[in-house]
Amino acid sequence: MKSNLQEQPQEPRRGSFLSGLSPQQDFESAMASELPVFLQIQERALEMMRDELSEKHPSFQNRNSKANRMNENIKGLLFEHYPDQMKETFSKRFYFEKVGEYIILFKKLSEAFMPMNISTKSVKKILSQLSLDFPEVPIVFVGYIPNLSWEELKRVCAVYISSGKVIWVSDLRRFDDGTIALDMFGNSPDDDAPILVRPKNKANRQENNIK
Repeated sequence: MKSNLQEQPQEPRRGSFLSGLSPQQDFESAMASELPVFLQIQERALEMMRDELSEKHPSFQNRNSKANRMNENIKGLLFEHYPDQMKETFSKRFYFEKVGEYIILFKKLSEAFMPMNISTKSVKKILSQLSLDFPEVPIVFVGYIPNLSWEELKRVCAVYISSGKVIWVSDLRRFDDGTIALDMFGNSPDDDAPILVRPKNKANRQENNIK
């Protein structure tokens, strides 16, 4: 598995979809404008989730409440920010389409950078780059790994998986300069400015970099 936190040897600029490989450098270049926004959306979704669940008594929550609310918030923010690029399959799986280049799926990730899915035939096909639900371009996951208390996101990454194995991981915090402004729900013409989401603690993030 490759991480983008270390210099990588030069590779061919464009891999073949049929080869089952999507070069990490090409992905990061093609998605340079979207990756910082994906990061900020994940961070904002966490803040929204914590605010929303803080108003609900624990007896009205279960072990999946945080992840479910995160998923809902991420979906809503993505559709709000990218109304033309966000799509849904017939089974209501939402995704971002970079036409002719990539399909991006959004999931909570395990510590091994695998999406937290129930194992089904459909999921196995996606993890093998064989799904017929999407255009025939590489499928990349963008997801998060929370800490145990859900106080923060330890990782926000793009992950390419083929044949059920993680091929490479890109840490999205490398692409954030803290100045991406997102127009979120509830903003009216009278609002002063769009919400600006900045990294909470860059020092801690550097300590948490993928080794």
